[in-house]
Amino acid sequence: MSDMDLRQLRGRILAAARELSVACGSALDLPDAELIAEAGVTPAEFTSAYADRRAYLLALLLDFLDRARADAIDTLAQSPPGVPRIAAAFERYWDCNLRWRPMRELALHFRTDAEGAEILRGRLHGVTMIAQYELNRIDWPHAAAAARLAANMCVETAIAEYEARHVLPELRVVDQSPSDPGRVFFGAWVEVEDEAGASRTYRIVGGDETDARRGWISVDSPLARVLLKKPAGEAVTAQLPGGEAHLTIVSVRYRE
Repeated sequence: MSDMDLRQLRGRILAAARELSVACGSALDLPDAELIAEAGVTPAEFTSAYADRRAYLLALLLDFLDRARADAIDTLAQSPPGVPRIAAAFERYWDCNLRWRPMRELALHFRTDAEGAEILRGRLHGVTMIAQYELNRIDWPHAAAAARLAANMCVETAIAEYEARHVLPELRVVDQSPSDPGRVFFGAWVEVEDEAGASRTYRIVGGDETDARRGWISVDSPLARVLLKKPAGEAVTAQLPGGEAHLTIVSVRYRE
């Protein structure tokens, strides 16, 4: 089989896999026999295209990611530079995650696979570089760190929406200064005070950005979940490792 024939064969299989997996909401549960029939290939042709099921699923993940990236990049030229451009690209990417559930399913499936994890790290790096470029254009302070945080937030939001099966507006906050800066959203620095009058500042970040020494906590942590969307001055009760804590939100900010 020539290289061109092989590419065409793989293209037919992936096109059928996209259509069927999106329709049923899963790539992992899609029967091989149904895929082979839809693609109009024989089992032998399928095997010649992909050595095993893992290779096929990795190829499908890459196909979805390429399409989502192209979809997001299309928005860049249509938006003002800087944060609005990042926000527009992220919104398009999140919408792709909800529209193409198998893409996020496969990304989660391959997180512990060496080759799959490397693919996902490479794509995350690409998102980071785009965000850093846009932030540098507007002289955003600490652009590299902010870009890493934004990229990780993009992935965390995609996972949360995949699990919730709907848009989560409270997590789709890209601009460091949201429309209601007095409330806690992703990326906020939050100063809290306990009943003894002791205060501490936390920052709500993605799971890959947590740093206990700096007070950076995951958006999925018990404390972050009770703080999200709350305004300064409100009292909250959080279940912490040391027990129940009664805290008051002293201040909320979005810049160091």
